[in-house]
Amino acid sequence: MPEIPENYGQAVVKYEYIDTGEIMTTTFGFHNLPLNVASDNAAFISEAWLEGFTAATTLDSYRYVGVYVLEGIGGVLQSGETADNVDGTVDAEPVSPAVAVGVKKITTYAGKKYRGRMYLPPAVLSEDNVNGAGVIDGATVASLQTKLDNFRNALADLELNMMLLHNDATTPTEVIDLLVRDNVRTQRRRQHLI
Repeated sequence: MPEIPENYGQAVVKYEYIDTGEIMTTTFGFHNLPLNVASDNAAFISEAWLEGFTAATTLDSYRYVGVYVLEGIGGVLQSGETADNVDGTVDAEPVSPAVAVGVKKITTYAGKKYRGRMYLPPAVLSEDNVNGAGVIDGATVASLQTKLDNFRNALADLELNMMLLHNDATTPTEVIDLLVRDNVRTQRRRQHLI
């Protein structure tokens, strides 16, 4: 887990694969400029997420669980969580649970340390959206890009700017843009083979 300095936090967006109860997550850092308590930030971030990633854009095999926040405030780590439990309503065949949408976190700095990524759970991706070579269709990429751009902007409006947290004492770096990759990524830890 990355270092969480004072007045910064990490948000974990959680989805559940309903058939198995498997929880899948995507994470990002944020700057807690208003010095909100963690429970308030979890609620604000969840509300902003649900503006774009609605039940009507989530597969019916998945449930949006909510947001968990861990933040440094007042010299201690504080946590907060929402319990939204919004079932998806899109009736479509899901991709494998091991498949994810890769999203690049872009900063103004060069070098490996300043590159970040996150993976959207397959709750937003049906088999019909991906060809045999693992390429996501252009309309789906564009839709996801718009949702993530709006989400990042909503965080900025809340003064909870998206940040890249580091594994050392380096000050977190602001994420100035997100880029949805058009090839699926795999997350083997999300697929439990028996």
